[in-house]
Amino acid sequence: QLSMLVLLGSVFFSGFFLRLETIWEPVRAVSYSLPVTYGISALQVIMLRGGNPQWWILAGLAGLGILFAVLSFVLFNREFRRG
Repeated sequence: QLSMLVLLGSVFFSGFFLRLETIWEPVRAVSYSLPVTYGISALQVIMLRGGNPQWWILAGLAGLGILFAVLSFVLFNREFRRG
């Protein structure tokens, strides 16, 4: 059930249903910490407008991907060193 709440929160705060400009400023800051925000922005530009996404959209998506990969690697190694 937690995964469903995370999925719904990610989709709601990513700009899929509401534009990010209309969201309250503190909540907008949280939405930019979600990888799905950058993915949806890139897909909207590519599929709806037929253009190339801006560099900061791809950089944000790549940066968050690298951050989460390093974090999961560190936590994975920490867990298996204990046991």
